[in-house]
Amino acid sequence: MTDGPARLPSELLLEIFGHLSHQEMRTIFQVNSYFRRIAQPYAYRYGTMTKFGLHFPGATHPYPFFDDPDSEALKITEKKREWIASQLERIDVVPHSELDCASPPPHTLCPVVLDVLRLDWHISSDPGFCIPENGSGRMHEYSINFGGCAFLNAVLQNCPQGYREVIARGVPRPDGSGAMYPENYPVTTRRHVSVLCSQPPSVPRTSDCLTQPDLETFDVSGRQCGEHLEVIFWTTRPGLAWIPPCEFYVNGDMLNANVCHPRGETVWSRLFDIAYFHRLKTVTVVNATAIVPPGSMPDEHEVRLSRGEVKMKDNEDLFNANAEQQKEWLSNPITATFEFITMEQWIRRDTWADVFTYAELDPWLKTMHEEA
Repeated sequence: MTDGPARLPSELLLEIFGHLSHQEMRTIFQVNSYFRRIAQPYAYRYGTMTKFGLHFPGATHPYPFFDDPDSEALKITEKKREWIASQLERIDVVPHSELDCASPPPHTLCPVVLDVLRLDWHISSDPGFCIPENGSGRMHEYSINFGGCAFLNAVLQNCPQGYREVIARGVPRPDGSGAMYPENYPVTTRRHVSVLCSQPPSVPRTSDCLTQPDLETFDVSGRQCGEHLEVIFWTTRPGLAWIPPCEFYVNGDMLNANVCHPRGETVWSRLFDIAYFHRLKTVTVVNATAIVPPGSMPDEHEVRLSRGEVKMKDNEDLFNANAEQQKEWLSNPITATFEFITMEQWIRRDTWADVFTYAELDPWLKTMHEEA
């Protein structure tokens, strides 16, 4: 690194740093020691939960809530810890092993409502946030015992005021053990984003397989879901099919090689229930055209997508038809409005920085640029 950037006035750099996203700030801390020193006032905005408590890369105290037994370690006062907790805006719960979850992280009390909580897959064999392509397709293998996750419990217990936004990326259903009660869900005051991952193409299915997704399989809603819910049917690039959980598998067992066993609820009925019971204001459904419909195969659906034969209105009509049926037994009117938009439309709203990284959205951004 040359001396050029270091000659910039620290006051100017500090003003610039104050307008950067969490991804950009983490890059700043890696530039050089000068940038890292100037950016210290912002070092404790974004923390990642680890077995040593919250981690703040580049900060003077990267693990401020961990009491290092090393006598030579840099010590931190309780007053300093309270100040750090007051600076916190966002917490990430990232993939981690069951071994890391063996004991609870150090206690951290967040005194205010935080801006963002982002939950990713935390399965030791999975480097990313989508279901590993191991060919099993058995959803029970990807269930999370929320009650046994020390990382998530620490977040829920230490931040009782909740979050303005909760981003749940590929988070599956609770494991059915009864450990996850509604009062243990994160409280969302404004926006809840649920990123739903496609099943791997290697999952066996037949042409008559019921491929309507069932949101009971996913944790899309919390005790307080906030005012706005966004459900994103995530595919890594345009033109890919979103493959729903196959109803061949009930509790992980193939009941019949030739017959599907639908549970009755579709994604649309589940969304309607969530919106009604949580009194949501808006529900935004993103990239629904990617969903493989009943009676279709993924490769067939991708051909239809490439030809422009799949219309958003098809999904809206399915939802509206289901909604009309459910309204008959409601005692109160539903408060939410629903919208169905493309992935491109959602990206243009410029609210994706807390949900995806630049690298994850790069195939979408490149295609949008080429078509502009």
